[in-house]
Amino acid sequence: MPLNGLVVPAITLFADDGKLDLAKNTRFIRGLIDDGVRHILSLGPPGEAELLTPEDLEALLEKVVESCTFGTDVWAGIDAPTTEDAVARADTAEAAGASVLVAFPPPAPADAGTVVERFRSIHAQSKLPLLAYQVTEPSRATISAAVYHTLAKEGTLAGVLDAAGTAQGLDTLLQGAPAELSVFTGDGAALTSARGRGSRGLVWESANVLPRLASKIWETLEKGPQDRLAPLLALQEVVVQAVRAGPQPSSLKFLAHYLREADEGYRAPNVALTPEQSSKLVALVDPHKAALQEYA
Repeated sequence: MPLNGLVVPAITLFADDGKLDLAKNTRFIRGLIDDGVRHILSLGPPGEAELLTPEDLEALLEKVVESCTFGTDVWAGIDAPTTEDAVARADTAEAAGASVLVAFPPPAPADAGTVVERFRSIHAQSKLPLLAYQVTEPSRATISAAVYHTLAKEGTLAGVLDAAGTAQGLDTLLQGAPAELSVFTGDGAALTSARGRGSRGLVWESANVLPRLASKIWETLEKGPQDRLAPLLALQEVVVQAVRAGPQPSSLKFLAHYLREADEGYRAPNVALTPEQSSKLVALVDPHKAALQEYA
C-alpha cells in the first residue's frame, strides 16, 4: 500500500490482572478498521511495548495482522534499548506479517552516529519499508532533519512520522526533503496547510478515541468538499485537547470507552485516572458529546 493517509498508533489492551488480552485487542483493531483506518501502527507510543514480553510482542503483532481486511496493513513499532534488540524486533515484526517498520530514536544521549547506525542496521536486515517516528521527549536522542534527509537519499528511510505535530517542525522536515521521503504530520499541525506544503498523511494517536471522525477528516482532505472540513477539525480538536489533559495512554482508553462505549476502557497495568482526572476529561467533551458520538 502507498505510504500516505491516516496512520493510527493503536493502544494495547490488557486484562484486569495486567496480562495482554489478545481477544480485546482483536476487537479493538477490527473496530478501527471498520471505522475506516487503513494503516494500523501496532506498538507505537500508546502501545506500551515496554510492558510486553518478547512472546507478547510476537503474539500481539500476529493477532493484529490476522485482524486486517483487504486494503488494510500493519505498521510495527520498533523501540528497543540497543541496536541489536531493535534488529531482532524488526525480524519478529516481519515474520508476523507487518508491512512497514517504524523505528524510534534510541535513548539519549545517543549521538547522530548511533542513530544512523540503528536505522541502517534495521534497513539492512529487513526488506520492509522503514520509517522513523519523530518524538520530542528529553529521554530520546535528538535527530536533525538533515539526518533524515540523508537516510532517505541513500534509501534507508522511506518516511518520517512527525508525531509532535508543530507547523515549525513540519516545515523543517519538508524543507529540502527528497521526493523519496513521505512525511506524516501529527495532531497539532494545521492540516490543510500541511497538505499544501507536502505532508502525505496524518499520524494521530487521538484517533483511537473516534477513528471514524479521523477517517472522515482524511477523506475530506483528499476528496472534499473542503467547506465541510472546518467543523470536523473542530470536533477533532476537542478530542485532542481532552486526550492531552490526562496521562497517556489512560486518557485515550478512558475517552474511547466513554465516547464509543467500547467494552475495554483502561486496564492494569496502566495507571487508572483519578476521579478528578476523569471528571476533567468528561467536562471537556460533554458539551460536544452529541456531535462527537455521531462518529462513535
